[in-house]
Amino acid sequence: MKTIELAGTDLLEAVKLALRTSYAALDDKVSKMNIEQLRAYLAKQYPGVQLADEVDTSNPTHLRNVLLNLHEPLLAGEDDLVAAGDWDLWPLCEHLLDRYDISLSPRREVGTGHRVWLADDNDLRIAGDSAREAILRYYVTIKLGHEVNLPD
Repeated sequence: MKTIELAGTDLLEAVKLALRTSYAALDDKVSKMNIEQLRAYLAKQYPGVQLADEVDTSNPTHLRNVLLNLHEPLLAGEDDLVAAGDWDLWPLCEHLLDRYDISLSPRREVGTGHRVWLADDNDLRIAGDSAREAILRYYVTIKLGHEVNLPD
């Protein structure tokens, strides 16, 4: 299915798949890093981050866990996305806007006057009927590509 066609439950399933894929890729990446590489990656990806006092920065496991927890907002469970309404997903959407430097703007389609939202950066522009739909479609596209195979 093309990401631009994703809506409703299909969009939420694609977001879950994108989140799982993203975490798995990061987990694989950081599991291969030594302590110095972990520190450098943390400093580059999250400049100025304040770590809790109990985080042992000389312990690679602690730093790996910090990186995984900072990566994308965690959901309490898989079912959170399915049950989520527009407002429940705004923390994730706001995080994605900031993390991926996405601009969001409303537009009216020429001819029909239908209002759409555009989520875009310099290289990619994705439309949706709502701001949430545009942001989530954008995220799915950058993580999984322009076409997604959803599990049955």
